[in-house]
Amino acid sequence: MFHQERESMHLEDIQAQPFHGRVTIPAEYLDIFGHMNIQYYLKIFNDGIFDWCAQMSMDEDFFFREGRGMYALEQHLKYMAEVREGETVAVYSRVFARNDKRVHTMLFMVNETRPMLAATIEGMAVHVDRQAKRAVAFLPDIAALIDERIAADRGLSWEAPHSQPLRI
Repeated sequence: MFHQERESMHLEDIQAQPFHGRVTIPAEYLDIFGHMNIQYYLKIFNDGIFDWCAQMSMDEDFFFREGRGMYALEQHLKYMAEVREGETVAVYSRVFARNDKRVHTMLFMVNETRPMLAATIEGMAVHVDRQAKRAVAFLPDIAALIDERIAADRGLSWEAPHSQPLRI
């Protein structure tokens, strides 16, 4: 079997991935130590994952019209560099795998003010029927979009720093 040697991840590689939002950090996002509090990392990443869902044809209208949802099962947040007031961050994504009901993703938070990777969040989410309160398969057109994204991301020359326990 052909084995492709993977490169280290570079900021330019991340910024070439699909974009999911940009935020300039206001004073109210700071904690007592003068850098962004964890709740705002999670908010920014949460907004990013909803944008990712919309790019996969699962926007707010879809979720309410179809009675579907995406629920987090597990997340791993890693901090690489502090984020401070007035700095601008942007969110990008990568998709590792899916099965009929779950998807394994990673979001990257890039500090654009001081060009560096600030944080990542890796997660496993499940597609649900909100009325039945159970996991259900992705609709075929959505599954196809996710599969296209997985194929593109598998073709990348760089390895993302994902957590070993999270696998589909």
